[in-house]
Amino acid sequence: MSYWDCLPPELQESIIQLAESQLAHEQRRQELLTKINKEICLYMHVQEAWGLGGLRLQNAKNRLRISGYYEDKG
Repeated sequence: MSYWDCLPPELQESIIQLAESQLAHEQRRQELLTKINKEICLYMHVQEAWGLGGLRLQNAKNRLRISGYYEDKG
């Protein structure tokens, strides 16, 4: 018999619900990050097309790093 089987059914259900909730939260977070990354990429292309400078994205270890410059034409 495993430790899981020794737990009361109420506690097993609570643990399962917590795991499902965490999974749903992480999926929403990933969807939001994907949307934000797309918006940043679009902004970069527009900025470069308008001649306002260039930005670079670096994605390392699930972190997005933005570097570059902005040219004030005003």
